Amino acid sequence: MSRLVISFVFAFLVLPVLCWAAEGEGPASDAEVQSLGEGRFRLGEIEFDSGSRSIWLPCTVNTKQDVLEYVLVHEQGKVHESLLTTAVSPLQLQIVLKLLNYRQGKGELLNAYLPPGETPPPPEPPGEAVELLVEWDKEPPVSVNQTILDRTTNGPLEPTPWILTGSEVINGKYQAELEGSIIALYRDPLAMFNSPHARMVDDENWFAIDIALPKAEHRVVLTIRPSSAKK
Repeated sequence: MSRLVISFVFAFLVLPVLCWAAEGEGPASDAEVQSLGEGRFRLGEIEFDSGSRSIWLPCTVNTKQDVLEYVLVHEQGKVHESLLTTAVSPLQLQIVLKLLNYRQGKGELLNAYLPPGETPPPPEPPGEAVELLVEWDKEPPVSVNQTILDRTTNGPLEPTPWILTGSEVINGKYQAELEGSIIALYRDPLAMFNSPHARMVDDENWFAIDIALPKAEHRVVLTIRPSSAKK
């Protein structure tokens, strides 16, 4: 994808919609896509590649002791329940996902969160499956799944992909930006990504694997990329 195409899509298709969603507030109104050469770009603190569709986010290891409900939240979000935090704006991440043509959709994954008695909406295709990697200090990347303990099995989270379910716009506000919820372990209709794993409805099942990550407050890079798992 050329710089010209990126700029066109951003200026005429993505930015107006997201600025409307945020009612002109936040980082979308002054965002600028910068070319780094060879198909690589930057938006704010996010870097992304138009060929591989990989996305890189600077993050910080947050907690390795408490029960986890999120893999990643904004640093002003529900940090006490998250493995990682980031200063990256969820709204800017949404822009990058749009630029890279990631497909979002809830499928039937979040139907359990409908109000009692409400009829589920017509089924929609599930969003795109992605995999998550974390790296630091020039060490080889590690699957995020390998850093999360499944208390039921007493082993790492199975190598299941993550689904871009997409957050919601309520009363003109992009909810992931307001809540800071980016990647959820315990299923969250306002988070941008959720897992299809059956035990993601248990909010007391997930913990960090202490030896799999550096110490708290250590800087790491999270990679989001299309899943290599077989469909």
